[in-house]
Amino acid sequence: MGSPQTTRRSNRLRTIYRGRHPAKQRSETPPGTPRTRTRTTHRTTQANRHRLPSRCMALFIFVALPGLLMATPAKADSTSRDTYNGILPDDYYSGLARCETNSNWNHSTKSYTGGLGIYRGTFKRWSNHSSAKGMTPAQQVKVADAIAFRGHTRPDGTHQWRVGPWGWGCLVNRPQLQAFICRSQHPLVRKWKRHC
Repeated sequence: MGSPQTTRRSNRLRTIYRGRHPAKQRSETPPGTPRTRTRTTHRTTQANRHRLPSRCMALFIFVALPGLLMATPAKADSTSRDTYNGILPDDYYSGLARCETNSNWNHSTKSYTGGLGIYRGTFKRWSNHSSAKGMTPAQQVKVADAIAFRGHTRPDGTHQWRVGPWGWGCLVNRPQLQAFICRSQHPLVRKWKRHC
């Protein structure tokens, strides 16, 4: 009596799972039946698996390495002053503006003005202008150099002394920007290297 019930139950399972679970159907194949999967697919998969890391590495070298080689020396050794005509290289001022205002040279809030994010009171003291509105990036850099390195003589003859470059908050955790000051050979910058 036990064996017919077992047979009926297994037949019922076969009916229920037919077409739903390929794994179940595979296991129901009678023993001794050859498998349909060939060994060539397995060999091809193994061969591709071994080739994959070298392809990835070649792609990384082709795509990433030229960018790294080109970007790093430009930041460290760039000495171009054609854009802003400042005391430090152009890359310093571009990096500072990128950090302070996301390179928005028309930046203006209640407290700060210009692409280098200078406090309005400070900007007025070193430039005789209440804001950087209408000033070119080169003119704004000239004010920044007056604050940091040159100082500024007002129309009444009084002189506003320089205060150094370390007042910009973006210099605190940016070694790339600090490197421009620390490597500079300009006589007006040497005094401020003690913070390097």
